[in-house]
Amino acid sequence: MEKLFELFKVVLLAHIKTKTVDSLFHEKSQAFYELLFDCFHQISEKEQDISPNMEDAEPLISDTYDALEEAKTIIEKMVKNDNTIGMDNLLRGLADKLEFACGNALALVKEEKE
Repeated sequence: MEKLFELFKVVLLAHIKTKTVDSLFHEKSQAFYELLFDCFHQISEKEQDISPNMEDAEPLISDTYDALEEAKTIIEKMVKNDNTIGMDNLLRGLADKLEFACGNALALVKEEKE
């Protein structure tokens, strides 16, 4: 499954890098990376249904919260370092979305511990 996830990243990065150099590929490749992610996601969840990983959910939920917090911190640092008009607004908007997601994830962490 790891290989499918790696292939998804290859296609996603190709999509991003062609935005200004090949508009046709950029437009069409969105469907490619979405399809690869969907394959990875559906197969992984089916495998979990068939052969459940009985790992304790608490560390997974905490790791998710930590990952969201780390992503938010990275983007907040990018806001401080990038004064490009448009980019700063994009970054602030994404940081706000991550702040909201962090709040939701933290609530799940607290709920799991109860």
